[in-house]
Amino acid sequence: QAEELAALPDKLILGKRAEAFFEVEINQSNRYDVLVSNLQIIDNNLTLGEIDFLLKDLRSGDISHVELVYKFYLLDTRIKNPLEAWVGANRKDSLWRKLNHLKKHQLPLLQKPSVQYFLNQLGINPKQIKNQYAHFKAHLFLPKGYNKPILPYLNPNCISGTYVDLNSFKSDTYFRDKLYYSPFKKDWSIAPHLEVNWEDYNKQLEEVEYLAQNKKSSYLWVKNKLEQIELIFVVWWPIG
Repeated sequence: QAEELAALPDKLILGKRAEAFFEVEINQSNRYDVLVSNLQIIDNNLTLGEIDFLLKDLRSGDISHVELVYKFYLLDTRIKNPLEAWVGANRKDSLWRKLNHLKKHQLPLLQKPSVQYFLNQLGINPKQIKNQYAHFKAHLFLPKGYNKPILPYLNPNCISGTYVDLNSFKSDTYFRDKLYYSPFKKDWSIAPHLEVNWEDYNKQLEEVEYLAQNKKSSYLWVKNKLEQIELIFVVWWPIG
């Protein structure tokens, strides 16, 4: 298992890394067999979509279609729609948009005759596909100081940290005496720990400002003097 994970290409993006982790975990299972993973459906040179996983239950023989979603969302309190308000750190995605894409495109993909024909060619009987699941893992970040309840259908255990804008990061003395580590995006899934190369505030501020100039938010591990770690985003867009 460790060898499989170590062999992942270094440039593999975060979502694809999550899919690879999931596949390794399923391969350790005695109950499920991975029939296909990351299967691109192509018809007449046109890409119709991609199926993340088809898993066969070795006990029942049933096949399940699984779409894996791994996201980081920040609550923008200026947006009234409670699902649209959860946005990606660089505002290129939202929970609402992803749920719509799952509902209208990814999960219905199996109903297309061309996709069913494609699966039959692979020796997979579409009639055996009994279930469809969206395996959705999200890390949720609230505005710093926000203390209102989140939506009841969101798992509160997904709240991972807070976020501030660049002006707050520069002006709030809270951040001055902390140490910082900014993981590469492909490593955002790693649980924070102390054994990294920490930077002081001034050094980190340089990087944060550079990214903000390019409309990119910074994901930071923040360590205090008690060696406690919190997770924050410093976003390039204004808050409030």
